[in-house]
Amino acid sequence: MAFIKLIFSILSLAILITMIISFIMIMKFTIVQHRLNFRKKQYIKEKFPELTKKDLQYRQIKIGNYQQLYLNSDFKYKLQMTALVGSFIGMIAIFIIALFTKDGNLSLLLLSLTFCLISIFILTQPSLEERNRFWNDYLEEHPDNPLKVSLMPLEFAEKAYDNEKKLGIYSLVFAVSLFIVLFVGN
Repeated sequence: MAFIKLIFSILSLAILITMIISFIMIMKFTIVQHRLNFRKKQYIKEKFPELTKKDLQYRQIKIGNYQQLYLNSDFKYKLQMTALVGSFIGMIAIFIIALFTKDGNLSLLLLSLTFCLISIFILTQPSLEERNRFWNDYLEEHPDNPLKVSLMPLEFAEKAYDNEKKLGIYSLVFAVSLFIVLFVGN
């Protein structure tokens, strides 16, 4: 019996360590993603200097919507939108529950679910090859480029894509390990 408790304790500790490490990695890759997004914005500003800040924001929304609608399958689009809305609702629910009920377990369960939905959203995004092919086809079909699409240099795009996937994987690892810690802890 003592041996089983020891194994259980070791596994619990390993899962807790995994959860902590994955959370730290999420923070690291989020910071890297923000830096990459900043560099991308600078690149776009250089490419289209005539666009105002509002024009750039509008452009980004239009490009994101266009890609979501035309690049993804119907199933992927619905899955991503459900994950996005679900994670938004989850964050609000966590805040409300933590503020009014002080139920830590329910808040942590919702946090686990929210991170799982975030990872689903990230991991179901199209591959870099699919994106590049899609936008190259767009530029061929629309030589006037009304969306003002500009493909990033391949090295930069690969770095951003790899970072995005790592962020999704660590979010999923964090969600699962948090759920296991909650399950084992109760």
